[in-house]
Amino acid sequence: MDPVLVEHRFDIYVDKTRIAALACSPDHLAQLALGHLAAQGFIAGAQDIESVEISSDCARADIRLAPGRKLRSPASGDDLASGPFLGGALPAPGEILAQARALYDGADLFQKTGAAHSASLAVDCVVRCAFAD
Repeated sequence: MDPVLVEHRFDIYVDKTRIAALACSPDHLAQLALGHLAAQGFIAGAQDIESVEISSDCARADIRLAPGRKLRSPASGDDLASGPFLGGALPAPGEILAQARALYDGADLFQKTGAAHSASLAVDCVVRCAFAD
């Protein structure tokens, strides 16, 4: 029998305001919270963040913005397509397929359970980090 992943609620607060409620496993929560804020366009990068604290029960992230920084409006798909995540250039289809294969091949949690979310970050078609929950 396959192991079963258990998800729990995880709330992301920025300067005491709840921004998101997610369902996830209790691993890599600081990365999940910051990645979510960046992917949604709420922050531009690490320079926007002063601190990140994860509650002892792994149910909440409390993020404090750096002095003088404000939470940005969420990005639209158009903003992300031309923004810093892609740098205006899309990889070739073969490169996308190679990245998908690398992500699948490295998805140990998925291989064990058959049910996991996986994500990776690649720069110049080289995977720099990958996470699963």
